[in-house]
Amino acid sequence: MRLLAAIPLSLTLLTWPAFAAGDLELTYSALELPGAPAQLIPVEIDGDPGPELAVVVVYTAWDNITIEESSEMDDIAGLVAVMTIVPALMENRQLWLFDLGDDGAWRPLTEPLELTSDILSLEAIDHAAVPLLALTDAGAEAIGLGTSAPLALVRELLVDQPPAIAGSRAFLPGMRWTHDLDSDPWPDLLLPRAGGWDIYRGSETGFAAGPSDRLTSPQFDETETPRRLDLPLPEVRDVDGDGLADLVVPHPLDGWQDFWVYVNKGGATFGDPVGPLGRMEPLGEEGEASHDIVFFDDLDNDGKAEYVSQAEIQLDPEAGMRKEMAHAKVPPHRYRIFDAETGTLERAGQRREFVTDGYSFPDDSDVGLPGGLWDLDGDGRKDLLTLTLDFSMLQAVRIAVAHSISLGLDFHILCQQDDGSFRKVTGLDLSGRFKLNLDNFSQGQLSMFDGDFDGDGRKDFVQIGRGREVSIHRGREGCRFPASPDLEIQLKQAPRDLALVSVLDLDGDGLSDLSVVQLQGKGSDGQSAPVRLDLYTSGGGR
Repeated sequence: MRLLAAIPLSLTLLTWPAFAAGDLELTYSALELPGAPAQLIPVEIDGDPGPELAVVVVYTAWDNITIEESSEMDDIAGLVAVMTIVPALMENRQLWLFDLGDDGAWRPLTEPLELTSDILSLEAIDHAAVPLLALTDAGAEAIGLGTSAPLALVRELLVDQPPAIAGSRAFLPGMRWTHDLDSDPWPDLLLPRAGGWDIYRGSETGFAAGPSDRLTSPQFDETETPRRLDLPLPEVRDVDGDGLADLVVPHPLDGWQDFWVYVNKGGATFGDPVGPLGRMEPLGEEGEASHDIVFFDDLDNDGKAEYVSQAEIQLDPEAGMRKEMAHAKVPPHRYRIFDAETGTLERAGQRREFVTDGYSFPDDSDVGLPGGLWDLDGDGRKDLLTLTLDFSMLQAVRIAVAHSISLGLDFHILCQQDDGSFRKVTGLDLSGRFKLNLDNFSQGQLSMFDGDFDGDGRKDFVQIGRGREVSIHRGREGCRFPASPDLEIQLKQAPRDLALVSVLDLDGDGLSDLSVVQLQGKGSDGQSAPVRLDLYTSGGGR
């Protein structure tokens, strides 16, 4: 049985001078926590102006359980009180709330607040009456702060419908289960149930009492008992250009090679699933691997979805080791773009194709490399990012032995033009050398183009993984990035693992910030290690 306890803990707050370059500025502060943060959520929860940061901490710690009982003993009249003290490993879930001061430092708003194990996920939504929404064993609940001291969490059940994961005791950070599905001012709820999803329309006060639609997953088999955590949430995007959000359900194993689309009919109701989509006739030419669908979304900002397929142009099997090494560093790929016909969503015809070098999608190599289709310059059109490698034969051998490598990386950009063509950006120098642990790198944790630190709507290029050094190169028009960084900072401590580094907006001001989880020692006997959460906030607290 899992036991929960809110253990009072002290907070140490550290501040550091701001790093600044031009109009880029990062202010450092540190939060001492009893365990690693499971989720960081910018939220307005106390009713006062200014942002708060909600930090969900899940950790284990040793405590004692006292058991008192009475029993009879021979030769002793009456009952004898017996006290037994049993050491127990407690699981603790807490919500820590911090305010951002004018100096850019985060300070505690309250003592840590207990989160019970029936809270499965948390999400901040754009709704004045529901600042923080919780998915719980009971359904969907609004989470707020009470007004009397000491401050405590106040919960209000908004949707009385247990989700598919009810009773799992899992905490699932980063779930997206609220979306605008009916084009009104309020977010709607996409609630997972066994075998599908229920949709509850948002309202001024919360959510409707009953679902506007109940969707059944095409993968659901009524003869089998579904496991609670196996049902994926649909991706939400407009694929037919009517301005309404449709639901796209990739296959849990095959991804974009086999997926379905629920077309929005209005009023947060949907048609029957169209699919399976993504299965394509063999397109590979001689010396070319079969084409796989790697993208299904609006590619060129015309409001309608396109397919993009990718195939590696294979090397002659008799080419020899030297050419194989060169091919592994700079593999050529062919891309084909297809229109998705409105209504049927079937492939209507090939629009164009092109060949370029480098890795671009995580699934096209054994190592999950950053890349793929991103809107880098903020014009609404997706641009293609590829990556090439530089390593020696000796380093290649080390990969197999130590699962780590000092690896040269260089990024290449094909910027999408007004006519939908892709043009390679010349004169870029985004190369660097990084020491990588491939066990974690394969999970795609190294995100280089994943932030907007100056608020201009363009992606910035962030280099992380070279010890304490972090450099930020601001994005320019035409998908260009300067070779020299616009801002360089030295982290308080080099990240132990790139999976512990995140680029996200911590204070809801539209500017990206940086968080680094630093483990402080090692946990023992199942006890979590304490951490220092290093926060580098953009704007200097403005």
